[in-house]
Amino acid sequence: ARLCEPAPAAGAVVQVAQAIDGAPAAEVEPAPPPRGPIDALIVAAARQLVARTLAIGARVLLAGIGRAFFAARMAQLQLAAAGYPLRVMVETGLYDVDCGADGHGFLLAYDTASRARRLTGIDDILGVLACGADNRCIAALGAVQIDRRGNLNTTRLAGELLVGSGGACDVAALVEEVVVLTRLSPGRLVDAVEYVTSPGHAVGSVVTERGVLTRPAPRGTGHRGDTWTIASLIAGDPAP
Repeated sequence: ARLCEPAPAAGAVVQVAQAIDGAPAAEVEPAPPPRGPIDALIVAAARQLVARTLAIGARVLLAGIGRAFFAARMAQLQLAAAGYPLRVMVETGLYDVDCGADGHGFLLAYDTASRARRLTGIDDILGVLACGADNRCIAALGAVQIDRRGNLNTTRLAGELLVGSGGACDVAALVEEVVVLTRLSPGRLVDAVEYVTSPGHAVGSVVTERGVLTRPAPRGTGHRGDTWTIASLIAGDPAP
């Protein structure tokens, strides 16, 4: 149990806060605003992950590859700063990965594995920590297409083979809730996906660079319906 749930590094959070408070004003540089649509997408997804984590009381976050991994790391850092412990996992067996500046941007990199708090296996992550009636697991996944039922397509588009499922199908089928990242462009948000790679029953949020769509469901009901609500809009006109 101690390996699975290490004590939060509260002292480290306090030290960081004290360092920021004590630094001269001239040395503190404001964070740059999002520079383009991809940055806007990742930041919006991180904020949505924070909101939904708090809403469902999630304890672990299963991160997909690419932009989803960046959003997951940002969400974990925001929650850690507020004193909320959320462990980021990778399906291949990495638990509580390093989400700080020293962490690697590729979730399957050697540095990501070597800096994880626990190394285990796929069966442990997907079969124990991400499933069950009381799993309290949230996931961040990317998709090429998503339909009104929340189904995800990462397999085939216009007859061309894409990357396929990887672990996305297992993740979407197991976790409490899924936050999906996708670009807002023609053919992305559709009535029915061309190929159902991952089931959509747990998909509660779709984040794009221009806004967030949601369809939350009461815990335990298992039914979200086909009605989506515009939860937020992102101003501006990001370049393609």
